[in-house]
Amino acid sequence: MKKFITLSFLLLLITSYSYAQSWWFVQQTGTTKEILSISFMDKDTGIIVGRGGLMLRTINGGSSWTPIYIGVNDTVIHGVQFTDANTVYAIYYDNVIKSTNSGINWSIVFNGTNGYFFEYLSFANNDSGTVVGTGNAKVTTNGGESWQQMYFSGSSVEGLFMTKNADVYVSGWTSIPPYYTTGWLLKSTNFGNNFSTLYSFFQVSMGNMYFDGNKYGYVVLSGHSLYRSTNNGTSWNPLQLSGAINDLFFCDSCIGYVSTNKDSIYKTTNCGQSFALQRPGTQTVFRSMFFINEMTGWAAGANGVLIKTINGGAVVGLQIISTNVPYNYSLSSNYPNPFNPQTKIKFAVPKASIVKLIIYDMRGSEVATLVNEELKPGTYEADWDGSNFSSGVYFYKIITDDFVETKKMVLMK
Repeated sequence: MKKFITLSFLLLLITSYSYAQSWWFVQQTGTTKEILSISFMDKDTGIIVGRGGLMLRTINGGSSWTPIYIGVNDTVIHGVQFTDANTVYAIYYDNVIKSTNSGINWSIVFNGTNGYFFEYLSFANNDSGTVVGTGNAKVTTNGGESWQQMYFSGSSVEGLFMTKNADVYVSGWTSIPPYYTTGWLLKSTNFGNNFSTLYSFFQVSMGNMYFDGNKYGYVVLSGHSLYRSTNNGTSWNPLQLSGAINDLFFCDSCIGYVSTNKDSIYKTTNCGQSFALQRPGTQTVFRSMFFINEMTGWAAGANGVLIKTINGGAVVGLQIISTNVPYNYSLSSNYPNPFNPQTKIKFAVPKASIVKLIIYDMRGSEVATLVNEELKPGTYEADWDGSNFSSGVYFYKIITDDFVETKKMVLMK
């Protein structure tokens, strides 16, 4: 039986979020194409895919990337997923491709003919997985050797998730003439042979999701709202976040990340009860995220922008060391300098200002944003840890509406 939810303030599950300048750093991908999907097998080996036939592979955690050519330069590769150290699946058009050598070489394991594109893929393991798009849904239980059609009603598919125990969740919306839509969430416990409706939402669509297969579930509604279930999808409550939601990634039932359209990433460590707001400072809308554990992960979006964290986006050390109002803006020399691997940068702010403190490498590429927020008058000290960077000359730059200055520092390992 379908269940409908009335969106009202009475149902609102109040959550809180706090601001924290996060420790994300930019990785150079060598492309300006939009990245749509990320998957890593471990801290070193990963693949990103996207528009214009984009497929890049790294074996050093994203420090450098090698193009992989599969002969589809003019199309969109919508998704990619590692299932073990050697096995990777990806989708483009109505095709499914597979690699058995960690993404170096690929072969087609499903070649569609109906013209409906696959947009989402989700695998529970090497053998069992699903691929879906509007008008097209397939499932395999033998590693892509054969595929069966999955049947369910709905005008448009917007999300897919397969749990480790191979339960399949599909979300989307159905048009109801003349002006209405109904979002729906379906579940199959028999590899897509049949589906039951878990929930329906009037006048909204349902998109990206995560289920732990036991208790917790999270789903995005209409790209704007995040909802949580604590009974495996039987009922749902909204979580309050600011900004349209682009993607979510949960490491487990309670530790997860949510990206929005405001250059913002939210993190929860308590099952959505509260969120910490992280601002990477790249002015990018992050379309895709992937984490190998709570601490190490990547987020990507337009123009080939890719950022990485190795400490869960934890707060960068920023302390106010004096509340006395300075006469002028200033940026001091970092100390120690040279340094290995940590250094401190002191600066002064004479009035309330939006302050950015950015680290650049010798090529002028931004590698880290230490500060990107409004600060009260005072003298501050920011910490930078260069553990994940190579030795060399770096520049740090303070930017406000009234003051800009750049200084040089040397990381010597």
